[in-house]
Amino acid sequence: MEHWAKIEWPEDAVERQKMHDRLKKRYPLDKFKKARDEVDPHHILSNHIIDEMCAE
Repeated sequence: MEHWAKIEWPEDAVERQKMHDRLKKRYPLDKFKKARDEVDPHHILSNHIIDEMCAE
């Protein structure tokens, strides 16, 4: 469950997809992905949660 600035990424793939869908509805993930690619094109500052969250 996400709260404040913390996202606890679920272990279960179905729950991860539900969270991804919720976050996509709530936040402009497309704008975030565009900015991320411009500022960090090799995703050096990323982690597995951000990578999966930004995956389509």
